[in-house]
Amino acid sequence: MTTSIKNAERLRFYFLQRKQRKDVINLCRAMPNWDGCDYCDLYAGSGFPCWKQDGKSNCCKVEEVKNVVSEVKNTAIKIHFEDAQGNTNTVTTSINGTPEQISRYYLNNWFNFPDYEDKNGLDVYTDHYYRGMQVEFLTNLG
Repeated sequence: MTTSIKNAERLRFYFLQRKQRKDVINLCRAMPNWDGCDYCDLYAGSGFPCWKQDGKSNCCKVEEVKNVVSEVKNTAIKIHFEDAQGNTNTVTTSINGTPEQISRYYLNNWFNFPDYEDKNGLDVYTDHYYRGMQVEFLTNLG
């Protein structure tokens, strides 16, 4: 099924205009352009907030999670990735969330680290997927 940009924009407007609940957040667990709604296809996706935050969502791909981001403001982390061939990559960044939320987001999920190949003098973008293997928690900046 194709994505309706008009419907995605309608849902985004709804998301931006409504007040979010303090204690619960609806997280989308759908895969963009696969089994999610139009909003998920364009703006959200697995692990990101659903368009419906002001109450319980009827979407079968939504998980209600206790909103504890305010408990941990910012955490510095180092994520270790590995591709299907065994090549590794490491990223150091900071992120909001509890250790459980951060680990759930990165561990065993696939992320695209684009490569560029030289083809007859032209740089050609190629996808290179790595899976999150380990999360190191460096400091709590909050």
